[in-house]
Amino acid sequence: MGDGSGSRTKRAAERRFISRCRRRIRDIPPRCNPCKERSRAKVFRYYLIAACVFIADHAAKRLVSTYMKIGQEVPLIPGVLGLASVRNSGAAFGLLQGQLLFFIVATTVVLAGMICYLPQARLEGKRMSYGLALIMGGALGNFIDRIFKGEVVDMIQVHFLDFPVFNIADSFLCLGVVLVMIHHLKGARAPNNR
Repeated sequence: MGDGSGSRTKRAAERRFISRCRRRIRDIPPRCNPCKERSRAKVFRYYLIAACVFIADHAAKRLVSTYMKIGQEVPLIPGVLGLASVRNSGAAFGLLQGQLLFFIVATTVVLAGMICYLPQARLEGKRMSYGLALIMGGALGNFIDRIFKGEVVDMIQVHFLDFPVFNIADSFLCLGVVLVMIHHLKGARAPNNR
């Protein structure tokens, strides 16, 4: 009987301690709250990843547009991989050609949603946040091309597969989708914590 009352006393002490900690955290001014500052820095990291994807994609497209003629191809690994200069007015991998207005509206909605959701996605785990950051960077890379040029510059050609020419933004976009899918598949398999 003494054992049961000891554990109740211990639980009551733990609850009092947690309550005191919560009150102290609430009393810290928002600007000085180290948890919020770390949280902002972590979210900023994902926006920075998206920006790096965008910059890498834009730099590659700029180099291809400047130094290669449309239709020109340079083999990187003969029979396996090549660099090509192709223009695409459709979606990733040349799908849905000529649907510019649809892509601009859809991408605007998706980017706005991801910008708003990314701070909450961080709480779901790194895989989800990294996936969304890669999707955001890739979508932004192709979005800017569509807005200013009406088409997207594609440059990566895989020779050993019958596959459309694609660009760096498409690659990161697909990698981000794979990460988000893995996150959701692993989350669906995890037992419910109640």
